[in-house]
Amino acid sequence: MVRSAAARPAPAPLPSLPAQRPGPGRGEAGGPARPRPGVQRGWCRAAARPLPAALGTPGPRIFFIFNIFKLINFFAAKRFANRAQRGWARRRTPLLGEGATGSRKEGRKEGERGRRRSAQLGGVCASGTARAAQGHRRRRVAGLMASSRPLARFWEWGKNIVCVGRNYAEHAKEMGNALPAEPLFFLKPSSAYLREGSPILRPYYCTDLHHEVELGVVIGKRAQAVAQEAAMEHVAGYALCLDMTARDTQKECKKKGLPWTLAKAFSTSCPVSEFVPKEKIPDPHKLKIWLKVNGQLRQEGETSSMIFSIPRLISYISEIVTLEEGDLILTGSPSGVGSVQEDDEIEAGIGDILSMRFRVAQQIRRS
Repeated sequence: MVRSAAARPAPAPLPSLPAQRPGPGRGEAGGPARPRPGVQRGWCRAAARPLPAALGTPGPRIFFIFNIFKLINFFAAKRFANRAQRGWARRRTPLLGEGATGSRKEGRKEGERGRRRSAQLGGVCASGTARAAQGHRRRRVAGLMASSRPLARFWEWGKNIVCVGRNYAEHAKEMGNALPAEPLFFLKPSSAYLREGSPILRPYYCTDLHHEVELGVVIGKRAQAVAQEAAMEHVAGYALCLDMTARDTQKECKKKGLPWTLAKAFSTSCPVSEFVPKEKIPDPHKLKIWLKVNGQLRQEGETSSMIFSIPRLISYISEIVTLEEGDLILTGSPSGVGSVQEDDEIEAGIGDILSMRFRVAQQIRRS
């Protein structure tokens, strides 16, 4: 059955809109607004409605949420940037313990603790810095004698060998020399060191090589113009040493007024024993040093016979040459020096504390 047009239901009437007041851009009868120049239709016009009405459509809702996220992102980025800048400034702040003697890690921790204390006390930076400096000084004083390099192997890295001459009256007499009014010293290079197991080489230009046994003093910390009363604080220990001397060459140098370098500074001219810590030798001026050649006693003397004591030598030398950690001072030889030949065996010792053996060989000139 086909319905007629008259039988169809009438459409529901549209809801009436509130009356609009006349105004700029609107009709005089309050009709719909005429579009203003430059203003688009659509969701942008909806943004001008009250906030709840504007959020009722998808376009303004997305626009509103987008702006909220932009604000959150802006403030969060600003906060993290400030935090990162403060962290960078802390990392760039030099720590008092860095680069100083002692533990770098401990210095960093001490500096950080000092800064935290400073912040807790209201930003008084002097307090934290003073505490960090105090901790650094304590570590430095405690570690003055603690070397990063082992003093027990001073011959591997020590810089200077300072040799004192004519420090025993009997030796000066047997050499026909006057007693010195002040300590007389000369230098050997560190290449002159020789350890047990390697031969003493008689230089190719020498025909009369002499032995001189001496007590060596190993410096444990830097000494510059130190007083005699404080000199022993710079001593780390002792060693037995030989000052091998090309005696014929030395005589020629003396006649010509030349330095003794050729006679005293050649390679293997300073054989040394093991290192003896100073705790094992309470008084270095009460020792007996001796030397034998092929089993025959040649030298024997008491260190109490020194003309200049060890504190006097350290004080005098440090006024002229700054003594560094690992440096060695040869304190002079007692009487009985003599000549050695190729294949001779030298044995020397400090009382019954230690002894050492070396064999003599002839250097071959290669040039």
